[in-house]
Amino acid sequence: MAYKNFDAFDQSLTDANNSDISTTLEITGDTVNLPDVSYIRDADILRDGMDLVLDSPQGEITVKDYFSGMNSPDLIAPDGSVLSAKLVQSFVHSSPEYAKDLSMNDASPIGAVDEISGDATVIRTDGTSEPISLGSPIYQGDVIETDGNSAVNITFSDESSFAVSEDTRLAIDEYVFDSASESGSQNFSVLKGIFVFTSGLIGRDDPDDVQIDTPSGSIGIRGTIIAGDVDNGEITVVEGAIVLRDPMGNEMTLATAFETGKFAMDGTGIQNLGTLAANDVA
Repeated sequence: MAYKNFDAFDQSLTDANNSDISTTLEITGDTVNLPDVSYIRDADILRDGMDLVLDSPQGEITVKDYFSGMNSPDLIAPDGSVLSAKLVQSFVHSSPEYAKDLSMNDASPIGAVDEISGDATVIRTDGTSEPISLGSPIYQGDVIETDGNSAVNITFSDESSFAVSEDTRLAIDEYVFDSASESGSQNFSVLKGIFVFTSGLIGRDDPDDVQIDTPSGSIGIRGTIIAGDVDNGEITVVEGAIVLRDPMGNEMTLATAFETGKFAMDGTGIQNLGTLAANDVA
């Protein structure tokens, strides 16, 4: 495990302007410890050559040579949240000198915004950022970010939908849909916030067709409506069934309306919270 003495760093958080603080971590194992969960939930995740840069309200951290190895390490916050290599790939953007060399492909949209409240942003695969408006096209690889007073609902071509509430970060990792066979796959990542996903034609039978990854675990979905609060690790099945998997390999299936599971942030497993009242879920 990578080691870093954060004593001076933590002290400086209280003594200086956080945005001016920076530190560098060296990789010495399979994991790297982060000093605060904000480096997972709130940081701009940037690639600068072979280095990973996490620019959060608490300051800037550079993980040296993060992208130079075959297997990049997991980044772990004090509360147990994990910024896995997969999540990094979902949300990483190149620093300006590298982003200018990238360009959007000519792929067709996979969905569109059909509801929006407040201000939200979409970050394209070339690193450009655009304000979201009603009807904004959504492409594979897009990252959707809402502020503290906004919400967005996206409808995809298979009739599935993904709604996110305020202060949420969603990445559209993969979307494949064959309208002739009504089959395909969907993979999403959510770093923080509250979401509601409603299945469409994809994922009616196989929970591996639709996957949602979070810092505390992943969710396989089969023909369902699911509500999740990424910040506290609680996931509720409204209709259908879901399979929860945590980073330690523990699994739990939820198949009763309003049944709720909670990922233990300390990696000790998944807790079944039972069936919540409909009003609590709403």
